[in-house]
Amino acid sequence: KNPVAAVRATAEALERGAVDAERAARLARVLGDSSAKLDRLVTQFLELARADAGMPNEERSRVALADLVRGITARMQEDPRYGDVTFVADVDGDPSVIGVAHRLDAVVRELLENGASFAGAGGRVEVTLRAEPKTRMAWLRVHDTGPGIAEADLPQVFARFFTTRGARRGTGLGLALVHSVCRAHGGDVSVSSSEGATFTVQLPLAG
Repeated sequence: KNPVAAVRATAEALERGAVDAERAARLARVLGDSSAKLDRLVTQFLELARADAGMPNEERSRVALADLVRGITARMQEDPRYGDVTFVADVDGDPSVIGVAHRLDAVVRELLENGASFAGAGGRVEVTLRAEPKTRMAWLRVHDTGPGIAEADLPQVFARFFTTRGARRGTGLGLALVHSVCRAHGGDVSVSSSEGATFTVQLPLAG
């Protein structure tokens, strides 16, 4: 409710009377920030609803996970927001899956951004991609060198609105969306914590 409360407070401040230019600029920034947060929240809700429904009417194609992982890892390493974090991609082979490319892109990006936010300055985010021929599954692991996840919090990690990143850095919907997208692709995602956090995605290999 934070963005809504900010919008309401701003409206009440304007309703009370004229404001000087400096205060008007501050109120404009509040409205801009709050509307952006609301837009992100609504967008995530819509994406989550589509994923929960199995992503109907979304075109699926063969997606090369190796290219996807390498590309996102390289972009994250060049992102100035994560200049103090080291990203490492360990890719074996060229596993492919049948899926919605931009949804899988969002899954990998969310896991890397999540890892980077906890790894912090001087930390590492390690991405490992493997194919398991016997089970016909692709395994993607994202490990960060952050403080890890409290044991009591592990069962709630994929719950909607659960976040330990703080209101300014997360909505609590990102990992819920990761979970739903993986399930919609016939796969799953799990989390463990030991000397950092490790998220493991399983997806069926393309035939």
